[in-house]
Amino acid sequence: MIENFIIVDGHTHTYPTKEKAAQILGAFTTFYNMQPIGIGNGTIEEVVSNMQKDRIDYTVLANFAPVKILHQNNLWSIKISQKIQPAYSFG
Repeated sequence: MIENFIIVDGHTHTYPTKEKAAQILGAFTTFYNMQPIGIGNGTIEEVVSNMQKDRIDYTVLANFAPVKILHQNNLWSIKISQKIQPAYSFG
């Protein structure tokens, strides 16, 4: 919290590993013919580190996946959120 304001990062893509992030961002680069710049690797460790460094209270995970793994991806997002929320409550 900064000066009685709750800070929310409203759109963050996350990935379970650096390797998976590289694979997905590589596909994004190929599909859209553009290179993402300065977005980091999207691992949970990096997201939490950035939250602490920048004093972000909450982060909304904006994950997406192909239909065949969407449910699995959603379960992973929920599990990660439940795991880190209590440890990083800045309120």
